[in-house]
Amino acid sequence: ISKPNEMANLARIIQPQLGVFTNIGSAHQGNFIDIQQKIVEKATLFQGVSKLLYCKDHPLLAAALPRLVPNATQLTWGKAPDNQLVIGTVEHEQQVTHVHCHFQGTPLALTIPFSDAAGIENALHTAFLGLILGVSPDAVAEGIAKLEPIAMRLEIQPGYRDNIIINDSYNSDPESIRLALQFLEQHRNERKALLILSDLGHMGQAAEEEYRRIATLLQAHQPLQLIGVGTDLRKYAAFFPEDSAYFTDTVAAKDYLFQSTFRDHIILIKGARAFQFDLLSEALSLKAHRTQLEVNLTAIAENLRHFKGLLQPQTAIMAMVKAFGYGGGGDEIAATLAYHQVDYLGVAYPDEGVALRQSGIRTPIMVLNSDEENFAVCLQYNLEPEIYSLRSLHAFLHVWSRETTQASVTNIHLKLETGMHRLGIAAAELDAVLELLLQRPLVRVKSVFSHLAAAGDVNLMAFTQQQIDTFKGLCKIVAAKLGYMPMRHILNSGGILQFPEAQFEMVRLGIGLYGISSHPGHRIHLKPVSRLVSRITQIKTLQAGESSGYGRAFIAKNKTIIATIPIGYADGFRRCLGNGIGKVWLNGRAAPVIGSVCMDMMMVDITNITCNEGDEVEIFGPNLPVEELAKLADTIPYEVLAGISRRVKRTYYQE
Repeated sequence: ISKPNEMANLARIIQPQLGVFTNIGSAHQGNFIDIQQKIVEKATLFQGVSKLLYCKDHPLLAAALPRLVPNATQLTWGKAPDNQLVIGTVEHEQQVTHVHCHFQGTPLALTIPFSDAAGIENALHTAFLGLILGVSPDAVAEGIAKLEPIAMRLEIQPGYRDNIIINDSYNSDPESIRLALQFLEQHRNERKALLILSDLGHMGQAAEEEYRRIATLLQAHQPLQLIGVGTDLRKYAAFFPEDSAYFTDTVAAKDYLFQSTFRDHIILIKGARAFQFDLLSEALSLKAHRTQLEVNLTAIAENLRHFKGLLQPQTAIMAMVKAFGYGGGGDEIAATLAYHQVDYLGVAYPDEGVALRQSGIRTPIMVLNSDEENFAVCLQYNLEPEIYSLRSLHAFLHVWSRETTQASVTNIHLKLETGMHRLGIAAAELDAVLELLLQRPLVRVKSVFSHLAAAGDVNLMAFTQQQIDTFKGLCKIVAAKLGYMPMRHILNSGGILQFPEAQFEMVRLGIGLYGISSHPGHRIHLKPVSRLVSRITQIKTLQAGESSGYGRAFIAKNKTIIATIPIGYADGFRRCLGNGIGKVWLNGRAAPVIGSVCMDMMMVDITNITCNEGDEVEIFGPNLPVEELAKLADTIPYEVLAGISRRVKRTYYQE
């Protein structure tokens, strides 16, 4: 609702039979005298309903609705025992809320995949409505557990002076501010924080209360500097930190920011649409390359949640972020996974682990490829190395003896050879490895693991089962010799689908996190994480006989219109995709690549496509899946993702 008489008009159009009065708050208060007037106006929507559902814990609603809608059966939920749905204990985890309640005397346990108050309340309204409509309690509980948050896109991208920019320049209400600040903390690590905030607008008499509420939110995220834009924030400056700065408009704030010396900050831009804060985001973001890889952090979280649903509750997850997070960017992806409480992160080399530690990641990290040259680095940064042979164990123990005080436990991971024949401790030398470890009780085997050679190939399931059986036998030897059973893990993303009985204590989740699956029937359950886009730099017209690119590999047979796009094989768009093999998506059409792909550019045929210089080009994404691009290049999606050059700008966003 935004003004009087709206609901009366809607009631005549909708003629509802059942009503849910969700809540009452201060949003759009500017056109109403007070909250009570807004309740009266909202209630007019429900004059003809037979049943009215609401939360009785809102005292204003509990007092007013029986009087305002007297002909409807009042059905309520809340903490009091006289409600139809009685809310008991509420247990909060980081991203999940467990609610124990009773519906008409029958116990009901709900797991709500939200932690914010608004999300929990909305979920309980939904559950209550389902129960009233006759949906079984079990079905209600199952459905509530699968709810997903509505989209609120938060973009994170590199900025000038080594700043990180979080862009949410389209709305500015207290609840969205709280969620954005939560996102900031998720990616803040050791950085100083800066919030650029606009006036809320349309608050009316509730303005002072809402600005106090925002000031309280900011206190929970100190140290955090505020830059306020608009007249209201300046009016209520007494509520906010003394070092805050205030400007009447966005242009003045932009000028101040360019004259400032902010460096190595994380900057949250949060504003109502009317303030055009997208100008601030554009000005502060680093624009080194018109080609960029968009990484959807929400999709990563949802893919993680999907795989968790395939696992036993006690099974731990090691999330693989090697190869720069499969090309998506290690730090931000690792921060997202750490926030969602994965048990381990896996990297290929120690320098990847060091970068994560330096960015503030504290989750345990296993290093797959480490040797005598960098074992000391592993010990220095609390990275846990893979030991894959008797020789590598000797080398590690030598460095461990030299570099540590040997007063605390150091974790290592033993990789066992089960049939892939890449790295791994062979059965013949396992006993010698274990004997050596018995002499060093402070070097503890945190896990034993192996690698499946063909988990995604249904034609090789017998071989994979043989690997799993071999692994089980070797693990028994390890446990018998050491006197304890380390964590065991052998399943990758494909193995989780094909061999659920072999989850052991942990699984390693890699390419599946990034929305890729070798199982066609499983792909529909995953959300693509990355989208590679660029923009047209120049459009040219070739006459018949004219050529384009090196070696005159393309010669126009007829009049041809071509577009030059600033992406080439140095960016990860492979040279083999030239000469009509590859294609891009442009304004709803596929445009073939012509001629040879250059180091920094390529050309496409747009003769039959209406477009302009500056238009966006999708290299891969929803219209051209990365799997299709990989097939055209005669490779696999792993190689396409991992091959995207670091000079390509990464833009991260959360919905």
